Amino acid sequence: MLRHELAADRAAAGRAGRSVVAGALLKLASTPTCPAVAAASPAGDGPRSLEARVSQLEAGRPPRQRPAVSRLLSSAGAVALLAAASMCCTALSQILPGGVL
Repeated sequence: MLRHELAADRAAAGRAGRSVVAGALLKLASTPTCPAVAAASPAGDGPRSLEARVSQLEAGRPPRQRPAVSRLLSSAGAVALLAAASMCCTALSQILPGGVL
């Protein structure tokens, strides 16, 4: 959802200007009872999404997204599995006559 908000902010900044959109976001953030704040806070992560949205407007480009921990762990697991399979194939090719491959 944050990607959609960032895209909408870029579109709005293209029409109204980055400082106008950033000012509007900060004004909404200062009034927590406003229902629009809940709509502007995807996944219930108001402070981080607001920070990302304002950073994008300040820099003029989308913020760098950090990869999810689950993706990093699954990638590390896949690398470990491939390394183990490689060592196994190397060991078998040294033991078996004619090798494995």
